[in-house]
Amino acid sequence: MTRFPRDNYLDPDRVPDVFCDGVAGVDFIGADVVRLTFYANRSIGGDDDERFIVVRLVLSREMLEGAIGQLPLIKSGKKFVDNVPRGGEAKHLN
Repeated sequence: MTRFPRDNYLDPDRVPDVFCDGVAGVDFIGADVVRLTFYANRSIGGDDDERFIVVRLVLSREMLEGAIGQLPLIKSGKKFVDNVPRGGEAKHLN
């Protein structure tokens, strides 16, 4: 897996932030690719809500497993470390 220092990413100003209320689906595309589908709620009046698909992320199983492995560490106050290898130990910055 290629790793880059955090300051080596190009971050165009037109990449949108997308708010999601939940996960609509998880699909496995072959053995090593996962598609996560997220939705957002929108009120249509009264007690009725509609759920709209707002983004589909397609990523490698390795990247997904690395991100999931970091969630407990981030929750405990440690900083995010990008591209932690599968099964590897993250070395956090604090």
